[in-house]
Amino acid sequence: MLRAKDKPLAYLLHSGYAIRGFTFIELMIVLAVMSLLLAFAAPRMAGHLAGLTLSTAAKRTASSLRYARSQALATGIPHAAIFDCERRQLIVTAVPRQHEPTLPEGSVVPEEPIEPPQRREIKIYKLPEEVRFDTIDIGDSRCNEPHGDSICQMVFYADGTSHGGTVTIMDERDRRYEIEVEVITGSVHLAEDREPS
Repeated sequence: MLRAKDKPLAYLLHSGYAIRGFTFIELMIVLAVMSLLLAFAAPRMAGHLAGLTLSTAAKRTASSLRYARSQALATGIPHAAIFDCERRQLIVTAVPRQHEPTLPEGSVVPEEPIEPPQRREIKIYKLPEEVRFDTIDIGDSRCNEPHGDSICQMVFYADGTSHGGTVTIMDERDRRYEIEVEVITGSVHLAEDREPS
């Protein structure tokens, strides 16, 4: 004979008690409640995902500007950050060196080997569909008007300095991030603009 304390589940099965599961109606009620909760939570989650897209775009733009500065410092060649507002992309490339004037015929050519032209590395960052450059101020002047279709260039020099300025990017909901580049140090700072203008 089975005792309840030895094997409680076996005791209940053999003693005539039925183990009861969930009915179909109970399962349907639980599914309906979960569906309602999901219906209310999904729009809120979509808003947070859109905010993440803007935040990520701002961080990648700031990172591209920092890359331009670090490349200028490392190579000794000025690097330009070119903002193409129409295509919503940022291009980082070395500024080509000025060509040396050609020597007139009969001149004495130095015996030092001439460096072959260096291949320019180009890094392109394209903003996501819902994000665009809003305003770009380089130095003391505005490069583009809001929603403008222009190309702007910010240069980082070999000593770490830059033109300086502010780049504002925004999304479809008018949320903005501001990226500031200091003139003397070329440092790049990122801040969320809390109040849309």
